[in-house]
Order: sequence, then C-alpha cells, then structure tokens
Amino acid sequence: MTDGDSPRAILRILMVGEVYGRSGRKALAALLPKLRQERELDLVIANGESAAGGFGLTIGTAEELLNNGVDVVTSGSRVFDQREMVDWLKTNPTVPVLRPLNYPPGTPGRAACLVETSKGPVEILNLNGRVYFNEMDSPFRAVDSWLQTRTSSVPLVVDFHAEATSEKVVLGWHLDGRVGAVLGTHTRTPTNDARLLKHGTAHVSDVGMVGPYNTVAGLEVETALKPFTSHIFIRPRQNRRNDGPVVFNSVLVELEARSGQAVAINRLDLMLEDDLL
Repeated sequence: MTDGDSPRAILRILMVGEVYGRSGRKALAALLPKLRQERELDLVIANGESAAGGFGLTIGTAEELLNNGVDVVTSGSRVFDQREMVDWLKTNPTVPVLRPLNYPPGTPGRAACLVETSKGPVEILNLNGRVYFNEMDSPFRAVDSWLQTRTSSVPLVVDFHAEATSEKVVLGWHLDGRVGAVLGTHTRTPTNDARLLKHGTAHVSDVGMVGPYNTVAGLEVETALKPFTSHIFIRPRQNRRNDGPVVFNSVLVELEARSGQAVAINRLDLMLEDDLL
C-alpha cells in the first residue's frame, strides 16, 4: 500500500493538539521524530495557536515546529497575538502556516495549503468557529463557498478551531462525505468521541493539547480559578515553567489516497515526565 496510484493506498496523518508554550514545543521535539518513524506517518499537522507562551505564534516558534517534524501549522482566533506574524504571513505566502478561512477579506496569510507526500497530495484547510467568536464570518457559509470553487479533488483535512462542542459536531456532519476529516481544536481538552461519520469523514470534537498536564488547559490553576471566585482576572505569568508531566494529545487518521475517504481515526495520547525534557 505504498503506491499513490493504488486505490487502497492509505495515508497516515497525525493531527497534533494545540502546542502550548515552551514545554509543549519541547515535548513535540522529543516525541515527534520517533512517532513519525514508528507509526510510518505520511503527514503531520499541529495547531500552533498557543506555541508562543500561550499567546499565538512568533516567527521563531513557527519555524521551530516546522523544523521538528511538523509539515503544516494551523492556528485560530489568536494567530495574530504577536504583531510580527502579520507582516511575516503577508511576506511569506508559501510558508505552511495557516490562518482560518473565515477571517475578514484582506487578512494576511492563507487558509489552505497542499502538501505532497509519498502517497500523493493532501490539502489542509483551517476554519474558526463562530460561537463566542462573533468577529468571524460563518464557517458553514465560508467552507461551502470555498468547496464550490475548489478545483482539486485530493484528500482534504480540516482543522476546525472552535469553542463549542455542538458547533464542532454539527460542522462534522455538515461536511460528512465532502472532506476526509474534521478535527476540532481550541479547548485544549481532548474529547473521547473520535469516530467515522456515515459518509466517510473522520471526526473528533477536540484533539487536545501538547503542554503542561497539571494546569487548566495550559493555564496555571491559580490564574484560571481567580475569575470564577473573585471576578478578578490575573494575567498569566510569562516564561514560567510548570512543574509536572507534559501531555501529548493527538489523533491518527487514515485516509484512502484516491477517494479521500477516512477508513480509521484513533486517539494517540502520551505523557512525558518533565525531567525528560
């Protein structure tokens, strides 16, 4: 099953959860090269929304992810938290770092890219949810319009960066049979609902994260708790190393190279002790 022209050539695609801060980047660097070899991965996608200390991406953190085995970096609502990303995405239109399709017209960067693998090309699309993100256009209308004008028929994987599980599940069903996979990100909390939908689309509500385990989705517990107990928001401390293990959440999706339909989706979750980083 290594010939890309074979109808049963199977693409093995790893979607890595949202990489959070320095510990997440170090865990990815420590684990991904071995995973690529052991799991015979054809493509690795990672959401880099929080790679720069929990606040978007920098040029350096994006390049670090790409240099450590990630083929495509996706993002979401905070891709421009670091000002440098605006000009970098504008002046580097071919870099495999994506921003959501349903940003307003004229936003720098691109929402999709095509990657060549040994078993044929794969396209990756980035979308952002609208629930709690009112500045975004409707992801449903945006993706429908995009698919209508799409000229390629290669396998398509969608990173849907969204808050509400309901919106993620509904989009999965909305795109069932039209894309190979709809993989949710953003909450940094892995869900146990990975499955194949009726018409051949792999779906999971949230892949999870790569980051410090003894936290609230990457945030220090004190920082996350304070608004609930006192209505006081505490800005997260920068460059503070969280003690304890680092979790590596991901899903492994298998797509038929010719049809683009999914044949399997399984969670791949690992834990790395911090003294190994």
